[in-house]
Amino acid sequence: MSSSLDDGDADTCLQLALEGEKLCKGGNCRDGVAFFEAALQAGTDDFRTLSAIYSQLGNAYFYMGDYVKAMQYHKHDLTLARTMGDRLGEAKASGNLGNTLKVRERESFKLLSRT
Repeated sequence: MSSSLDDGDADTCLQLALEGEKLCKGGNCRDGVAFFEAALQAGTDDFRTLSAIYSQLGNAYFYMGDYVKAMQYHKHDLTLARTMGDRLGEAKASGNLGNTLKVRERESFKLLSRT
């Protein structure tokens, strides 16, 4: 058994991710997330593809208002960017984390203000 994924799995992962991206861009993040999660299940050895999926999942959860999941996926993206030595990817993931934290704090403040 090979230690890396076969090309069919990697192609499936990429195709699922592209469909997820298309759905999210069209405003259907909930279905897009299902495709991104299926892409993760299919798997890939390509860290750049995996990083893009984590970033897209983080963004989708952000737009759906699930800031905890958004943070989790943006943290995965940041870890991969650091692993690859991708400084631009690291900056993007850090920016996504910062934006998510800011909105999450704002939402928490609104909830506290109501009580």
